[in-house]
Amino acid sequence: MNENRLQTLAFGGVLLAHVGVGALLVGIAQARDVVVPPKVESLTMISLAPAPQPAPRPAPEPQKRPEPKPAPHKVAQKAPKPQAPKLLTARAPAATATPTFTAPAEPAPAPQSAPAAAGGEKADKPVAVTPPTHRGGYLNNPRPAYPPLSLELGEEGKVLMRVLVSAAGRAESVEVAKSSGFPRLDRAARTAVQEWRFTPARRGDEPISFTYTFAVDFSIKQTQP
Repeated sequence: MNENRLQTLAFGGVLLAHVGVGALLVGIAQARDVVVPPKVESLTMISLAPAPQPAPRPAPEPQKRPEPKPAPHKVAQKAPKPQAPKLLTARAPAATATPTFTAPAEPAPAPQSAPAAAGGEKADKPVAVTPPTHRGGYLNNPRPAYPPLSLELGEEGKVLMRVLVSAAGRAESVEVAKSSGFPRLDRAARTAVQEWRFTPARRGDEPISFTYTFAVDFSIKQTQP
């Protein structure tokens, strides 16, 4: 009896196992046949055309400014001319009569005798002035010494001298009025002229002091024999 139960239980367990396996296979097959519906995604349409721009507003018309009215011309009023103050003139008192005396007439002076005609002519004529001079063999004025260095360098020129000649014919002052351009020649001319003698200037027959201007010439040709 026990063995039959065991066999029955064993057979029942095997049968249950087959049934379970069959059910599992059927479930797997059904699971494969299930159709999953596809997801529907919504599409958004994007327009690439540029957005319409708003129409430009018409520019406001410029308002005309009112033209300034010309200022009224002011008529310059002429200032009234000042009236000269009236001067009150006082009446002068009547002049009193003064006695007049008449001096006796003096006798006219006797006419002076006119000077001699010869004397009058001498007074009217101007006295001539004769200028001094440094030339003349009797004066024995030596020529200025030519500086040796000026000869070597070929220096030549004229020195204009201004000399105050006294009434005795001496050189009271000696100046270089215009240079020759070479100081050595100027000094040589001044040294020589200071020792010169002059014929004095004369006003008529009278010797006088006089400022005398003359030139001293330095030329190398004059030194050659």
